[in-house]
Amino acid sequence: MRPAIVMIHGSVPVEADRLRKVAAEFGFTAESVAQIRDVASPPESVAAVLFHWDAFGPHSTWLEAIRTIRGYFPDSCAVPAHGFSDPVDWELLAAEGAYHSLWLPLKEPELRQCLGFIWESESRSLSAQSVVGLRRNATSSGGNTHPGRIPRADFLAA
Repeated sequence: MRPAIVMIHGSVPVEADRLRKVAAEFGFTAESVAQIRDVASPPESVAAVLFHWDAFGPHSTWLEAIRTIRGYFPDSCAVPAHGFSDPVDWELLAAEGAYHSLWLPLKEPELRQCLGFIWESESRSLSAQSVVGLRRNATSSGGNTHPGRIPRADFLAA
């Protein structure tokens, strides 16, 4: 299953075609929904959630929104999408785990940069998991047990 990018936009108009186009460049699927309950992608497949605070209710805050996203999608990158005049407490959002941010309306270069960061993060995570698996195989098969080395034969077999 390909990783998904989810845009929870609330009442803010979003060009879903632009989101899908740029997401596809990185091998992601994309869906745009008004509320979190409308997300069709399984939580474990969601790489990132782009969101506007009002998708979580008219009296919601950025902090409540990011905490709700963390509850539904704990392993995803939370990306606030905000308008020019939206008040945002960046220090607080960063402390709660905001990964990046985007201005609304979405612009392709900014969206491409953000999804590129997410793609790179996903790639590094998968690479690290592969290396750990190779190290475990090497140590269990009597190979070189030095934690910083991967036996050449095991590395080439992967």
